[in-house]
Amino acid sequence: MKKQTLFSFFLFVIITLSSCSEKNSRDEKEILSLIYNTKIGNQEHFGSPPPVPPLPPDFDKLNEFGSKEEAKQALLSEDWTAYVAEDSLYENRVEAWKMKMRAVPRKILFNTATQISEYYKEMIKESLGPKYDLRFLEVSRHWKVSDIDNQGNYEILDLHDFDEIKIDTIHVGIMQFSNIGFNQNRDIAILYSDWNCGSLCGGGHLFLLQKERGNWKIVESMNLWVN
Repeated sequence: MKKQTLFSFFLFVIITLSSCSEKNSRDEKEILSLIYNTKIGNQEHFGSPPPVPPLPPDFDKLNEFGSKEEAKQALLSEDWTAYVAEDSLYENRVEAWKMKMRAVPRKILFNTATQISEYYKEMIKESLGPKYDLRFLEVSRHWKVSDIDNQGNYEILDLHDFDEIKIDTIHVGIMQFSNIGFNQNRDIAILYSDWNCGSLCGGGHLFLLQKERGNWKIVESMNLWVN
């Protein structure tokens, strides 16, 4: 009888821990998707991708535009919505307004190596005062790209899958997420996220989220830096 009771107890503990782990994972995925779609996603990027537009007359993939007005006219044309300017994160390749245009998929490099620092916690604590319980627990987790819902028409590449990212890798930008800090009731969370979209383009935000009626919502967003 004692063995049966002991077995039942351990079975109960295992089921309880499994249920909590699944709930925690669901919270984290929802938060990650919410922040991603707040910073990157918008109505324009979702739905079926547009058909590849026809190439303009006398154009090849390495055609160069000789003037500012020529480049501007091409970039603003509706037929060019599927094209992006080839621009390295580390080097601006626009010289004397001569642009090389190339049809490429819109890619985002994704990284989750950043940690929430105590400095950020104190910053948001001072900003919000005693309104929220900020006794945060650290949650370290290796995110997967598949955790993000509604990725839009982007191809997202996980930096953890690469030994090295070459400078000439064509992509829209690099997005980083910190681990997520929760309060003890797991109804308040904070995380840091930054976005690098070019040599002079980027920004970092600290987000405070609260769970209301079973759904996570952003209640505070602090812009920490802009490039």
